[in-house]
Amino acid sequence: MTLEHTIPPQPASAVERPADSSDCIVQSVERAVSDEAVRNRQLQEAAQRRLDSTGYQILKRSEVHVDGGTVRLTGRVLRYYHKAVATAAILRLDGVTNLKNELQVSPR
Repeated sequence: MTLEHTIPPQPASAVERPADSSDCIVQSVERAVSDEAVRNRQLQEAAQRRLDSTGYQILKRSEVHVDGGTVRLTGRVLRYYHKAVATAAILRLDGVTNLKNELQVSPR
């Protein structure tokens, strides 16, 4: 015994027209931008946690900005040593392709 199932024809108004190719491109671009924003946020949070884990209170106040794999640090530190510690901490993170350490060294 065989079972057969046929789909009855539908009127033209009930058939969906295929999506315009520009719609597909827009959706792909939006998804890529959204994915990159998520990766940027994750890398920013990981970098901030890494600075926080150094034990130097001054590095906890540093600002972390991420664009793609580029991490930019801004803020003020008391010694060049702090700037070097921040550099070493960030460069050990996966996903970092470039570091712009713009921390300003300025004793109180």
